[in-house]
Amino acid sequence: MKQMRATKIFLCTMLMMLIPLSIGIPTINAQALANEAVEYEEGKIVEKEETDCEFSESSTCYEYTVELTTGANVNTEIMISEAGDMYSYGIGDPVFLMVREFEGITDYVITGPIRDRALLFVVALFILVTVAVGGKQGIGSLIGLATSILVLFGGVIPAILGGADPILVGFLGACAVLTVSIFLSHGFNSKSLIALISTFLGLTVVSILALLFIALTKLNGFGEEESYFLLNQADTLLNMKGILFASIIVAGVGIMDDVTVNQVSSLQEVYKANPSMSQAELFKSTMTIGKDHIASMVNTLFIAYAGASMPLVMLMSLNNVSLRMLVNHELFAEEIIRTFIGSIGLIIIVPITSYFASALIKSPNKPKWLFRDFQPTSLEHGRRVSDSRSQ
Repeated sequence: MKQMRATKIFLCTMLMMLIPLSIGIPTINAQALANEAVEYEEGKIVEKEETDCEFSESSTCYEYTVELTTGANVNTEIMISEAGDMYSYGIGDPVFLMVREFEGITDYVITGPIRDRALLFVVALFILVTVAVGGKQGIGSLIGLATSILVLFGGVIPAILGGADPILVGFLGACAVLTVSIFLSHGFNSKSLIALISTFLGLTVVSILALLFIALTKLNGFGEEESYFLLNQADTLLNMKGILFASIIVAGVGIMDDVTVNQVSSLQEVYKANPSMSQAELFKSTMTIGKDHIASMVNTLFIAYAGASMPLVMLMSLNNVSLRMLVNHELFAEEIIRTFIGSIGLIIIVPITSYFASALIKSPNKPKWLFRDFQPTSLEHGRRVSDSRSQ
């Protein structure tokens, strides 16, 4: 009965988190998001011929014969001339075509290859590996991932585009994603509950730091050109600073929940092996494991962000931009704040989780029914022996 009650509490909590994301959110108006609507069709390369480029002797151009596979003119063949510096298509390659009409003349432009099959293959491979290695937990994590995507693309993003406060929506969305992913991936147990509460605490600290340093560094959320396109095409006036905050929080969620679950799992194993340890000893032992996690994750986080910005760093290096000018650029300032705020969250979540978990486990008032998975190994062994003797 108590476990059922806990499950109901969890579901009610989830509902309370998701309701603010959906109140007053209209369906996204495609006309408003794309003031200059452009039609797209699909086609297939059936012929290819190399030609001379009028604008550059060093470039290679191609004249493609493309068969339309969608739209009103399906099966019609059209001729399109394209430079081959970015893409060089082969016979049979499926492509996207942008259709533009001007004064009764229809013009087609190849916008890029259709990558559906390759993308579906890598997604299928990911699902297969996750289930094969993770088993039931892997299936739960996939369900959590699907739900997280639904929350972000079905709740958070439409809410922000609809004019809702991105700071509030981003925080509530991150909390909802956390709740779903942790419980579905690791089950409805005390380990998941402790990890969730610890992550909430860490997320609150990261949110405060993100707001503080966005203000101190005077970031306006326009570090990337996509921000300008978004602002121009949206139907409502968007808070770009708030959207930057939401991106930092959502990015930090994926880092912190991994650390909290690992910390609680480590403490669980240490406690089960030696339940006589005091709270201070449990905290110290778990922190030792957590420091190793910090050492590896901080470097990984930095390298990941640095790799994503490498093309722009190389471009600015070619133009002799000084290091000082580089780090003061809006885009790099955003990445620095995102990287170090995320790293700070990663670091502080370790002592927060270790202290909260050790204090709760050693508390004499903890609900025993909720902490059955923390049953000491020695007691489990003793029960097995007594059960076998009674038989």
